Amino acid sequence: MRMCPRERGGAARRHAGRDAGAPYAWVESGSKLPQSTAPPPSPGSMSPAGMPFAPVPALVAIQRPKRKESVEMKNRYLVTIGLLAVGIAAVGADVGMSGAGEGCSPRTLKGSYVYALSGFKTGGETAAQRTPFGQAGREMFHGDGTMSGVGTASFNGKTARTTYKGTYTMNADCSGTVTFTDNQGQASNYDIFADHGGESFTYVQTDAAIVSAGWERRE
Repeated sequence: MRMCPRERGGAARRHAGRDAGAPYAWVESGSKLPQSTAPPPSPGSMSPAGMPFAPVPALVAIQRPKRKESVEMKNRYLVTIGLLAVGIAAVGADVGMSGAGEGCSPRTLKGSYVYALSGFKTGGETAAQRTPFGQAGREMFHGDGTMSGVGTASFNGKTARTTYKGTYTMNADCSGTVTFTDNQGQASNYDIFADHGGESFTYVQTDAAIVSAGWERRE
């Protein structure tokens, strides 16, 4: 047993956090304090010490969702995501198959293209006839199998400007040919390989005694 300060003859003390004026009493160690059955004070009423009671905020109980409902919601979410993924994959496959099925045609090459090529003449009796060369210019493809172009060429340091007109083919696999004749009456032949959108293509010359290749892109 322990004695509170009041029973020892000391001045009555106030218990912090409780109603002022409530003295200590004899309390047996380990025992439980009795629970008050008095109704809680109403807001604005006065304590015995003359202090107003402050309203106590209500505690809001948050009910956790039932586990079964949480699992069902999670399953619905996963099913929705799965269906969206399948739909996107199907659309992508459809677009890819559609593009592959359409392939290329003469319409694939249409518009103005700039190009550059380099090569070497391998035929001729003398070294002066077997010379390196390079050329750059612009070509116009009309989307109907016809084309034209202008360019500047350098043959072992000697410059020449040229214009030409010709025809071209384009297969479904985006390979094709170009044949044209320049203003000097010289005919040239090429194999070409375009991308599916016709934005660019590469080519190699197929004439005898000449090795040259280049690349073109649409402006």
